[in-house]
Amino acid sequence: ALSPRRFGDSSSAANSDIDMERIEKLEKDNKALHSHIDRLEARLAALEVGAPTASAKAEPAKPAAEDDDDSDEDLFGSDDEEDDAEAAKIKEERLAAYAAKKSKKPALIA
Repeated sequence: ALSPRRFGDSSSAANSDIDMERIEKLEKDNKALHSHIDRLEARLAALEVGAPTASAKAEPAKPAAEDDDDSDEDLFGSDDEEDDAEAAKIKEERLAAYAAKKSKKPALIA
């Protein structure tokens, strides 16, 4: 059976001191967080004031001067259909070899 706490108990006084320390720490942390929020809100307001409006963004972009120097280079190799077919063939062969190897292993019975 639990005995009720009394004000005169030293354990309840120690618990009270610990509780007060925790409350003071939480209040300090809360105040610091409010300070951070205030600074962030001020920074956000300053950014919103300096942000360009939608009409400023709506200006059409100037067309770039056309340069034919690099137009014949294919950086990603997407025009090489022969290479794609060859790669697909190699992939199929590897998958078939893997499936054959996998089928030879005995199944694990748990």
